[in-house]
Amino acid sequence: MSGRDAATSGGGRWRTRRQVLTTLGVAGALGLAGCSGGDGGDGGDGGSGDTSADGGSTGGDGPDPVTVGVSIPTTGGALPEGEELKAGYDLAVRHLNDGAGLASGTTIQEGLGGGILDRPVETVVRDTKSTASGAKASATTLVTDEGADVLVGGGSSVEALAQASVADAESTVYMAGFAPTPDLGGSACSKYAFNEMCTTTLIGQALAPALRSQFGTENLFGQLYPNTDLGKSLFADVQEPLEETIDWRQIGAESARVGTTEFRTPLERLIELGPDVIVLNFTGLDGADALREAREVIPEEIGIVAPLFNRPMARNTGDPLQDIIGTVHWDAAIDNDVGEAFVEAWDGGGHPSGLAHLAYTQLFQYAAAAERAGSTAPDAVVSALEGHQYDHGVGQSTLRACDHQSMRPVPVVKGLPGSAQSDGTYFRMFEVNGDVGYPCEDKPAADCSV
Repeated sequence: MSGRDAATSGGGRWRTRRQVLTTLGVAGALGLAGCSGGDGGDGGDGGSGDTSADGGSTGGDGPDPVTVGVSIPTTGGALPEGEELKAGYDLAVRHLNDGAGLASGTTIQEGLGGGILDRPVETVVRDTKSTASGAKASATTLVTDEGADVLVGGGSSVEALAQASVADAESTVYMAGFAPTPDLGGSACSKYAFNEMCTTTLIGQALAPALRSQFGTENLFGQLYPNTDLGKSLFADVQEPLEETIDWRQIGAESARVGTTEFRTPLERLIELGPDVIVLNFTGLDGADALREAREVIPEEIGIVAPLFNRPMARNTGDPLQDIIGTVHWDAAIDNDVGEAFVEAWDGGGHPSGLAHLAYTQLFQYAAAAERAGSTAPDAVVSALEGHQYDHGVGQSTLRACDHQSMRPVPVVKGLPGSAQSDGTYFRMFEVNGDVGYPCEDKPAADCSV
C-alpha cells in the first residue's frame, strides 16, 4: 500500500492532514513533519510574501486562501529575530500546503496538500521597523488592508504588545512571536492574543533550582539589566525566586541603555560589592557584548548567569558563552521525539533556532484550532485554543483560558565552549524544568480579563 493509500484508509500509520489536525485536541501532542524547504518565500523586504508550496500564486479558481499576516522586523535592531521567525513561518506554510506537518509521535507524511480547512495558506509580510509604533502600523495594515485571517509575529515584547492591541481592536486572532513579557498574559492581555513563549515569570522560576544546583544557597548576587520593559521584567522576575526560593540576597543592581558597548564601568561597580554571582539580563547583540566584556572584567570566582538566551546572542558571543547558565525557548538538544522530528524536517542550514521553532509551531497551533473548530471565524478559533493541551517538544503544556499564556516547561541550558559550537549548536542541556507556573488568581494572570 502506498503512503497516500495508507493515509486515506484510516487504519494505517499515516493519516491525512485534516485527520491529524482535528484529533490534536484529543491526543494532546504535536508532532512535526515534512521534508521540504526551510527558509524559502520572499526575502525580508517588508513587502508581501507568498509562501505557497510552489512559490507561485495561490489564487485562481480554487477556494479563497487563508491569509496569514506576518508582522515582523525586516529592518532595525530586531532584524535577526525577524529573520528567524520568518524562516519558521515559511516552513510552516509550505508544510501546511504540502500536507506535511502535525502528527502523533514522529510520523512523517508528504504530498497530501490542503492547507487549512481545504483552503490554501498564503502570507503577507509587513515590516515592524523594530518599533512598537511600526508594529502597530504594520499589524493594522495587514488586517484592514490585506484582509489577514490571523496575525503572527513580533520581534520584541513591545512589538507583541502593540500587535495584541490591534488584534483586540480588530477582533483578529494573534499568535505572538518573541514575547517574553508577562504583560501579554497580564495587564495587557487580549481576548484574541495568545502567547506560547516562556515569559520572564516562568524564566525566573525555572532558573532558581538550576542555580541552587550550580552555586548552592545563601549567595550574594548583583544584576545588570537594560533600561527597557523587558530588562526591568527580567530583573524583578529573577530577583524574587532567587531570594524566596534559594535564599540568595541581592546586594546591588546597575542598568545600562540598549545599544551600549560600555559594560565595564557598571560591572566594576557590582564587583566592588563582593557578589558570588552576577546576573546579566541582556539578549541579542547587547547580550553578546555584555558577556564578552564580563569575561574580561569579572574574576573567575564570581559566577555569571544570563537568564534569557537567543540565537543572535549565542552566535555572536563565542567562547565566553562556555558554562554560562540561562534559559531558551526551545533547543535541538532537548531529548524529545517531537523536537527531533522538527529538526529532521528542517533544511534551513544548521539546527533550527528556538524562534524558528516558535513560529512554526504557533502557526500550526492556529491551523489545528481552526480544524477543531471547523472554521476560521475568530471567536471559534479562540474557543478551540483556550485550554488546549499539547506538546511542542518541551513537554506537556497548556494554553490557558484565563490569560492565554502557555504554562509549559522551561529548558535550562549551559553554553558550550567556542571549539564545540557550530551553526545552530551553542548549548548543552542542563534540565527541562516542568515545575513552573502560577494560578490564574496570582499576578500577572490576576490582572488579565479576557
